[in-house]
Amino acid sequence: MASSQVIVNLFSGLQPLCLQFPADADSTPTISDLKYRIFENLPIGCQGLRLTTQGGCSVDDADALFEHEESGCPPVFNLLVRIPGGKGGFGSMLRAQGGKMASQKTTNFEACRDLSGRRLKTVNDAKKLADYLEKEPERKRKRQEETIQKLEKKLKEPEKQKIRFHDPDFVQNHQDVLDDVQEAVEKALRDVPATTALATRKDSPPAAKRVPDLSQWDAESEPEDDSEDEDEEESDGEEVWAEEPATGSDADAEADADALIHKAEAVKAKA
Repeated sequence: MASSQVIVNLFSGLQPLCLQFPADADSTPTISDLKYRIFENLPIGCQGLRLTTQGGCSVDDADALFEHEESGCPPVFNLLVRIPGGKGGFGSMLRAQGGKMASQKTTNFEACRDLSGRRLKTVNDAKKLADYLEKEPERKRKRQEETIQKLEKKLKEPEKQKIRFHDPDFVQNHQDVLDDVQEAVEKALRDVPATTALATRKDSPPAAKRVPDLSQWDAESEPEDDSEDEDEEESDGEEVWAEEPATGSDADAEADADALIHKAEAVKAKA
């Protein structure tokens, strides 16, 4: 053996481990011996260790240690530790999230730039403006054709004559009816007397007199009662004289007013 040293690259943050093996022709150290030496130097169980070559190839425990030695250099191994895996089940979540991201992809790329450095929005606006200017003569021609068609349609249509409703007989008849109604109402108001409230009060029957109970008084007070009764009879006689029935002239005037009002309503209904 040209070299009896082995270099083992440890985890991140730790210095590589350099181990010495005795150069004995009878016994050849194996990968299992290397793991045991690593276990002596580090608090890691042999079952959890995994060694790979510097190129990343896995090695078995029965392989010779110096088989992987390069010419003139000690063999170099990388130390890995087996870690228990998770429960899994994230594939469906990733697929669902990927579908959502695909559905939310933007289709507006106008803020991007082309190879010449211009924004796509500027390029698209320039194209739209060029198309608009190119089609402008056609739009003007269409507007002119529509204007000509409208003018021709108006010239072909006959001019509408304005019709004025004028019927002198109807107007005269309407005015006569209004005059008759106004005269009838004025005549009825003139014939009705101004003392309608007094006539209504005279037509109403006199109120019944209250007869005093004389049994409650003594014989000594009878002369006083007689004088009081005489005074009441005199006052009642005056009231009866003031409430004489109305004459027949007022009733006739009211009847004439009602007749005139009915006549005015009939004339208005005929009109």
